[in-house]
Amino acid sequence: MKSKLYVAMAIVMALALLVAGFSSLTKIASATPVAQAEFTQAPVAVVLYTGTFLTSAVQYGAAIDVLNFDESEMQYVIDQTAVVSPTLPNTLTLTLQHSNDQINWTDGALVSNNVADASGWLSPTVTGKFWRMKLTPSSSLTTTVSVVSVLK
Repeated sequence: MKSKLYVAMAIVMALALLVAGFSSLTKIASATPVAQAEFTQAPVAVVLYTGTFLTSAVQYGAAIDVLNFDESEMQYVIDQTAVVSPTLPNTLTLTLQHSNDQINWTDGALVSNNVADASGWLSPTVTGKFWRMKLTPSSSLTTTVSVVSVLK
């Protein structure tokens, strides 16, 4: 008879501990903050290059930090002086450059050998920590360029 009493008391105590344990676990779990699964940032419009130049020297836009973005929608507008002669075309190459240290830059061509006014949209892959525009004109004729990107 004593053994049945001990078994009954053990069962009651186990149930009491079980109920107490679950209630304290619930309190601990509800107080624990939940970490964010991914980084989110509002879209940002950045100007990669805007200006007019009268030189055949290579031009560079300012470096833009793109580290916290995943996507890009880029628009370019090129306004060139009309070709003076067939032997002197006014070509322009736009290049989007990528870098992690702002010293070593890697090219990725956007518009190559453009000889007339042009505009368009691109969705370049966001790579590297920094971007900048490189403009390589073939003549010193007046050229106006604007490159704007929305980073998401």
